[in-house]
Amino acid sequence: MDTLQRLFEARFGRPAAFVAPLAADGSRRRMVRLTLDESTSAIGVLGPEPEENRAFLSFSRTFRSLGLPVPEVLGEDLAEGVYLVEDLGDTTL
Repeated sequence: MDTLQRLFEARFGRPAAFVAPLAADGSRRRMVRLTLDESTSAIGVLGPEPEENRAFLSFSRTFRSLGLPVPEVLGEDLAEGVYLVEDLGDTTL
């Protein structure tokens, strides 16, 4: 969790004021919402599978570069198995 906090602070210039766990998504990943204020938040992911992390980040960047509506990758530390992505809210499809 400390690495996610460091990534958040590096991206937004200040540490997150709140960290809240999010519901599981069917994988072994753990997700949290890191929030600075009403308009600044990100989703932090702790992914224990290095290959899954690399694939997710690669797909996300490729899809985004093609103009598809996927969260932007905001930061990563693959050695620690964590990354931050854009928070698109609570609605899931």
